[in-house]
Amino acid sequence: MPDLIQPRLTAERPRDVARRQAQLISRLCVVLFGPDEHGGLGEPDLAELARIATDAGMVGLDARHQRLLERVGTEAAHLFRAMTGSGHASHFDFAVEPGAPADPEEHVLWPSCEAGRPVAFVVCPGYRAADRRLLETFVYTEAEG
Repeated sequence: MPDLIQPRLTAERPRDVARRQAQLISRLCVVLFGPDEHGGLGEPDLAELARIATDAGMVGLDARHQRLLERVGTEAAHLFRAMTGSGHASHFDFAVEPGAPADPEEHVLWPSCEAGRPVAFVVCPGYRAADRRLLETFVYTEAEG
C-alpha cells in the first residue's frame, strides 16, 4: 500500500510525509477491510480505493501503479470472499481507542512512532479469527509535544 499511494504523496508534498502516508494507508484499509453498516465484514469498496489513490482523479497513475491498484483491489476482493466463505468467525480489528497509550504487546508501531505515546489512529487493522488474535493492529502515535 505504501507504493500505491506514492504518486499522491509525491503530488501533495506534505510537510510530515510519514504521518500523511500513514493517514492515506489508514483510509485505504478502511475501504478495503472496514466493517459494513451492521458491524460485519464489509465488502471492499474498489471505487473508493481508486478515489483515494488518485485524489479523486487529480493524480494520474502510471501503468505500474495502475496495475498495483488493480492487484490490491483483486486481492482484497479474494480475501473478502475467502473470509465470508470460510464458515469461521473472523474480522479485521480497528478497535483501538485514540489517546490510549501505544502498547508493543498489543500493537505494532508505525515506523517513527514510539511505545507509550498516545495512539492517534489505526493505520492497519489487526485480524482476529475464532476469538484469537492472528495479527496485531498497526497504530500511529502522537508526536512528543
